[in-house]
Amino acid sequence: MKIAYSLLIGLLVIISCKQQQNTPKKFDAELTSQLYSQLIANFKSAIGFKESHLTELLTDISIPELKQGKSVEKKMLFENFQCECYDQMKLSYSNTDNRFILHVYEEFFNKKLDWCPESSSTYSFEILENKISGLKLDFSAD
Repeated sequence: MKIAYSLLIGLLVIISCKQQQNTPKKFDAELTSQLYSQLIANFKSAIGFKESHLTELLTDISIPELKQGKSVEKKMLFENFQCECYDQMKLSYSNTDNRFILHVYEEFFNKKLDWCPESSSTYSFEILENKISGLKLDFSAD
């Protein structure tokens, strides 16, 4: 009985180590590129930002820290010219759903208006075996 128990514990340790190896420690260029490619492939008309904006948000962000409740948020300008319409991106992790949550708040420059029309979208995804998986649009409001 003790041998079976020891074997079971050993197997659980091996499986745990393998799962940890399959989860990257930080967002790198490859994960960011995968995420942006999937966003464009699935929601092209709704994406008003460039891969460089996503890279600015995600570079070297610790995945374990996100899973422990930390979030990262950046205010930026999606337009390629100076204006007063600032955009914002935020990444967090939902322990309830075991998914990463990407929230994009966008203000559109409109020269004819005296204000910036805005839009908000929330996407979620998983990271499985070092790949972005299960990307979906959870919320969108214009």
